[in-house]
Order: sequence, then structure tokens, then C-alpha cells
Amino acid sequence: MTTKHFLPQFFSLTGRPLYSWKVTSDRSNTAYPNCLAVRTNPALSPGTFPPWAQHTLTNSNWSESSDQQMHWTSITQEWNSVEVHTWLVVVLRKPCPAVQIYAVAGKRLREFAYDLVSPKGVAVDRDGRIIVVESHIMRITIYSWDGAPLNRFHMQLDFPTSVAVDSSYRIYITDNLGHRVALYNYAGEPLGHMGARGLTNYPVGVVVFPPPSTNCVQSMRELVVVVDNHNRLNVTVFQPTGHLIYAMHSVTKHAQTYAIAIDTTFEDNASVDFHPSRSEARRNCRKTGIAVNLFLASKDYHIYRYSLPGFLIC
Repeated sequence: MTTKHFLPQFFSLTGRPLYSWKVTSDRSNTAYPNCLAVRTNPALSPGTFPPWAQHTLTNSNWSESSDQQMHWTSITQEWNSVEVHTWLVVVLRKPCPAVQIYAVAGKRLREFAYDLVSPKGVAVDRDGRIIVVESHIMRITIYSWDGAPLNRFHMQLDFPTSVAVDSSYRIYITDNLGHRVALYNYAGEPLGHMGARGLTNYPVGVVVFPPPSTNCVQSMRELVVVVDNHNRLNVTVFQPTGHLIYAMHSVTKHAQTYAIAIDTTFEDNASVDFHPSRSEARRNCRKTGIAVNLFLASKDYHIYRYSLPGFLIC
């Protein structure tokens, strides 16, 4: 995604440009995308509840100020077409911070903003809830897929830079100046942290793999991938319990790291959405042909691809 021309751009795994479209906003002539997340499952998962039932919006840390910005625009309903099975959640930065939802082909479905100030990262959980982290005011806001605010709380961090969520509704936030990844539940209660100075110095990105919004989570174990660009590119892989299982570094340092993503390729080098009844990877994840790829967007206008060992997904 480029912020200068406001264009989400799509590439094949080999780097071939596929298509792009322009981000627009009803609230401003200029719309500057700052981060995005992808949701791939076609329907909300029934019967799942994050640990916040006792914490409603009225007794949470939601701001009660009278100048809250309650902007919400619905463009269309995305459920009227079976062809829509992938969405992009795009977060805009100043001058008009907002959350937008697009069909992957570029059709804007809705836009909402509830006094967002400095959105820095966004994630989507297995049920379509949207988690936005704000850096300068140390705040997390959780929205429903329809754009309704569900909860908001502040964090005791130094400088949050990215956010991820796993299938158990644990929120992972990289604390760049704290050299660690902090964990919270949906009620805003701290659950601990992983990483430390010397291991995850100035982390810039965190990804839960496989994404909780895909069927992959049923056939592979979840991992937490943390990336920092201190002195050189460092990739550290944890279990959700905080146990370190893998670490690697590159030979050189990137100019500046903007965003990271993880993808799995299998046999025909196509992106895989693992289905528990169809995927051979579920029965034999150590067979050849499975690869885990880390993609990194850099300040030098390039996207870099790093291969991670296949045994990580077993």
C-alpha cells in the first residue's frame, strides 16, 4: 500500500503487479492510508465470545467527552454477493483518521470514525472484530465488523507500533521503545509480555500466523512472529505462551520497515487457505513443498520476501 498516491497495490508472489485502486473518503479530499488488515472468511464464526462479557462499553475506559466524533457511512451491504469473500480494512491517518472497509476489488463498503487520533496499526479477529491501536495516546479501540465501537482502553506502553490478535482473543502489541510485545485481553487487562532488550530490540511489527480469520488455524499451530530492524533485520518466532522457538537475522539492515505479512505456499506456489478436510498439509505438514514466506515493505519502495523454515508450521 502506498500513502503518497493512496493506492492499495496487489502483487503476485513473484512480484508481478496485478491491480490497484484509489482510497477515497467522504470526509476529506485527501485520504492517507496508514495501515491495513485482511479478512478472508466469508461469514462470522458463531458461538465465540472474547473475555470481556463483564466489561461493557459503559463501564470501560471509553472517553465520555462531549466532542466525540461519531462519523459512520455505509455504502452497501457486502453480504448480497457470494463473490465477496475477502475484505480489506484500511485505516486512514490525519487529517481525517478513520476506518474503512473495502471489497478486495476496490468497492468501498463503509467508513467510520469515533474520535480516532493517531491510528498506527489494525488487526481483525476470527469473528470480524476490528482492533485499532493508537500510538501517541496509547489507546486500543475494538469495533464490530459493522463499525460499532465495542470497547476502548488505554495501555501502559512506551510507543506501540503494530497489533495482532490470535484465535484465543489475545491482543499482541509491539512496544517499540519498550523492546517487547505486550499482551492484553479484550477487557484491557494486561496478560504479560514476550521478548526483551537484546532479543526484540525496537520491534516494528507483529503477526500471528496462521491468521485467526482463516481455516489454517484448524490445521496448524499458531505462532507469533516479531520483526525488528535494529542494526539488521531480525525475525523472532514465539509460541503464544511466550516460548522462543526460532530466531533469524538478515545480512543487511533495511532503510526503514513499514509493514510485514506472512503467507504460506504449497506445491503449486499458490496461496493456500487450508481446509481441514482437504489439505494434505494437515496430515503431513513436514512434506516438501510447503513454504512460509515473510513479506516486508521498506522505505526504499521495495517489498522484500524472506523464507522461513517449513517446520515452523508443524
